[in-house]
Amino acid sequence: MKVAHELGGIITLSMHPDNFVTGHYYGDTDGNVVQEILPGGSKHNEFNAWLDNIAALAHELVDDNGEPIPVIFRPFHEQTGSWFWWGASTTTPEQYKAIFRYTVEYLRDAKGVHNFLYGFSPGAGPAGDLDRYLETYPGDNYVDILGIDNYDSKSNAGSDAWLSGMVKDLAMISKLAEERGKVSAFTEFGYSAEGMSQTGDALDWYTRVLNAIKADEDARNISYMLTWANFGWPNNIFVPYRDVNGDLGGDHELLPDFVQFYEDEYSAFREDINESVYNRNESYIVADHEPFMYVVSPTTGTYITGSSVVLRAKVVNDEDPSVTYQVAGSEEVYEMTLDENGYYSADYIPTAPKNGAL
Repeated sequence: MKVAHELGGIITLSMHPDNFVTGHYYGDTDGNVVQEILPGGSKHNEFNAWLDNIAALAHELVDDNGEPIPVIFRPFHEQTGSWFWWGASTTTPEQYKAIFRYTVEYLRDAKGVHNFLYGFSPGAGPAGDLDRYLETYPGDNYVDILGIDNYDSKSNAGSDAWLSGMVKDLAMISKLAEERGKVSAFTEFGYSAEGMSQTGDALDWYTRVLNAIKADEDARNISYMLTWANFGWPNNIFVPYRDVNGDLGGDHELLPDFVQFYEDEYSAFREDINESVYNRNESYIVADHEPFMYVVSPTTGTYITGSSVVLRAKVVNDEDPSVTYQVAGSEEVYEMTLDENGYYSADYIPTAPKNGAL
């Protein structure tokens, strides 16, 4: 990572932690994981320990002058799908927003990580659907980069329908980023979710993608496009390769088109941006945010199975808030007090008539 930085590259990190409840891989969706790793959950301490490793890495990332190396961090990406334990089939929008916020607050505020920019990157859905895009958005206090992940399909790669949807999504997030003072990006893209084939690919796919983006005045404002990695055949080749050692059966058939993509004046690779990214000598003002409060736990839709539960709320950008809670159907207001973890909390004991009603 340090070498990549020294060469002028921009470092991005996604995350795919194992299921904290079952211990199996990140595609295991059993166990209501997000609820269990939020404050008050049975695996909260384990999640903190995992984040401690991320924080340790962040603090180790310094250049030869002792300056921190910037990193784009994309926690819990593609949450609108159902292939991760933090996905839509197992995690409510409120739970997702709560765990995203918690992750940022823990790294930034508790562990002092200040060289991360946080990327929000749901998977593509109905093209240009802003309401769906914002359904799991954790808020401007927690996001620096507005992204989207979108993969084409091998069966009809480069189709007008897919290109049109891609452009609508990129235009949507670019306009939203402009409105909110954020940066927009194509946080993952590729020929298909299974990568490219060895033969039989659409040989001008990169040209089609680039031309479609360039032609739209909003979509063309994205800051970067990120491919997935070449882990190997059969389902993990996402960038055309050159057969340098002569043992791969020749260059990949999409390489000539990718070279054209590389040489296009619209695209910029490491050699083009090198020094300019980190030595712009420009001053920026951090925007002030409005006071903001959210419920940490229990989130909307959570079943309370014990005789009592701790209510937790987080308040930011307000030096002296007054935080209370009120039970539906009651006029009594209860005060919540600031605890050692920075949450306003209170014990709540549901009464029998509230069983199944909250």
